[in-house]
Amino acid sequence: MNCARNAAKSGVRRYVEVSSGEMTNTSKGLVKEDDKVIPITSVAKYKYEVEKELKNIPNLNYTIVRPAIVYGIGDKTGLTRKLIIGSLYRNLEEPLLILWKGSTPCNTIHVEDVCRAIWHLSNLPEATGGTYNLVDSGQTTQDMVAKIVSLLFGIKHEFLGTVFSSLCKNDLNKIVCEANDKHSIPWAEACSTSDVQNTPLSPFIEKDHIIGSSIQMNGSKLINGSNFVLNYPTITADLLKQIVDDFIKMNLFPKTLLDSTL
Repeated sequence: MNCARNAAKSGVRRYVEVSSGEMTNTSKGLVKEDDKVIPITSVAKYKYEVEKELKNIPNLNYTIVRPAIVYGIGDKTGLTRKLIIGSLYRNLEEPLLILWKGSTPCNTIHVEDVCRAIWHLSNLPEATGGTYNLVDSGQTTQDMVAKIVSLLFGIKHEFLGTVFSSLCKNDLNKIVCEANDKHSIPWAEACSTSDVQNTPLSPFIEKDHIIGSSIQMNGSKLINGSNFVLNYPTITADLLKQIVDDFIKMNLFPKTLLDSTL
């Protein structure tokens, strides 16, 4: 909020608040900007509180954007975590078990399209005071991501389904702890083997990452309402491999974990 208040005092032409698309609505359909939303994650909860406070700041010309799950070169917290975890299962020699269903929506947006959309909206007078969903047109699901991760790292994956996953809801904290314990040692060993001495990347997950809530957003306000054109309408194996390749070039990701045939 301090940034927003200072922006108002300085009379900036436009203040863009990057919120979160990790929200759902009461109808369980595609989430629109004007829906009564329910934040899914802890981060989204506080981001939504900030959204509501912005309109109370005098003289602030603001626009709110709600990105879906962000991926692309430089991403450390979106799909990259799935790439890191998936990379460990070739050496573990077992399938990657994933809670919930493959059809669970986890809509995405490429980081370059996020940056382009922010610039586009900041120069759009009618976007002042508005909220915009940033989401690609690929309607990404868990299965789409899992298939790409499996291809990149030469692994197999299985979805545990709704019934089993629902039974696990009361034990999510335990599941998170066990998963983090299971992944931390092979990650450290892979980093050591590839001489990755210091990296911000980690397979560490939190409860919010496995609760199974759908992230499905309606992006028509940005696309149709402001004539924004996506450069990356859907995720592909090449786009996710670019993330890994970039981290390998910076010696932040163990190169031994990437399938050398790709």
